[in-house]
Amino acid sequence: MLVITSTATTTPKVFQYFLYFLSNSMMGYSVYLVFGYTTGEMIPFQERKKIRKILYSKASISVLFLIVILSADGAWNIYQKAEIARAERDAAFKALTDIQARKVELESSLARLRSEQGVEADVRGKFTVAKPGEDVVVVVDDNMKKSENSEASSPSGFWARIGAFLGL
Repeated sequence: MLVITSTATTTPKVFQYFLYFLSNSMMGYSVYLVFGYTTGEMIPFQERKKIRKILYSKASISVLFLIVILSADGAWNIYQKAEIARAERDAAFKALTDIQARKVELESSLARLRSEQGVEADVRGKFTVAKPGEDVVVVVDDNMKKSENSEASSPSGFWARIGAFLGL
């Protein structure tokens, strides 16, 4: 067995890689390289038992559990913020489409008002005016008169409403 050891940290990396390559390519020989630490040796059973005892202790498991809980809490907070941002984005998009529709409507109204007929139609719609020689006619719907009178004479009791519903 060939053992090469070196504790100096000034060993060039190229030499270290060469020795590593040499150790992997030699048949039947084991080369252990030591550059401030031991590689290739197995950890003795007692040291593994100590490490396992520390890793599986209640304190370390509690610390790991606490780390998992804190990570989950952070992830949940980020998820909630993402949902809020998504809802605000959707609301802003809806507002944008409403504003764009209103803009199109206003542009068409403005184009209509730029013509003489559009101004005249707008004034006639808002006010009851007529040109000289025209008469204003007010049309009264007969059904509206009857409905106003029938509301005044309709019975207001519970049984009267049931009778009206049944047609009695």
